[in-house]
Amino acid sequence: MKKSRSRRGMWSFSFTKLGCVYALLMPKPAWPSHGEVNPVKHDVCRVRDLLEDRRFVAMTNAHGRSSRDTVFDYHVVEGRITGTYQGGPIQTGHLVGRVTGVDTFELLYHCVTTEGELLSGWSRGVAGVDLAWRTTLTFDWGWLPGASGGGISRYVELTDEEAPNPQEKRGLQGCAGAPIRIRT
Repeated sequence: MKKSRSRRGMWSFSFTKLGCVYALLMPKPAWPSHGEVNPVKHDVCRVRDLLEDRRFVAMTNAHGRSSRDTVFDYHVVEGRITGTYQGGPIQTGHLVGRVTGVDTFELLYHCVTTEGELLSGWSRGVAGVDLAWRTTLTFDWGWLPGASGGGISRYVELTDEEAPNPQEKRGLQGCAGAPIRIRT
């Protein structure tokens, strides 16, 4: 555990547990000081657990181009999100983004459709877990100039039974491989 004192005499404590950084802050100073804990860095752990190396398909996407046949593959490294997607009407697509909160993130994406369209857009997402222990993603999104539309879309993690390759089956795990628990 690391203990530090800020310029205003407030105490902050940070510790690492199995690769994830957590922080306990006593009253936070009004301005950032050298060596203070970045709150977004601590939020990375939950988003990483819910997105890292997971695959998703659309549940609802009324105004978008992806379908239930489009598979999204996500990766998270130090708060940076990258991924690819393809299938259905999408020939190939890429996404890049960043973690913005405990369960929130923002993305930019682009794709080429099977009809040869080149599209790009933005989204703000919220990650969660449903009652079947699958990760869910809800996006508020829109196209960048050149295309019209946008809206709210929901995606769900591919389950072991739905995964195209049986070797890719795995359970919902936390930072150190421990199961993630949700409160009901």
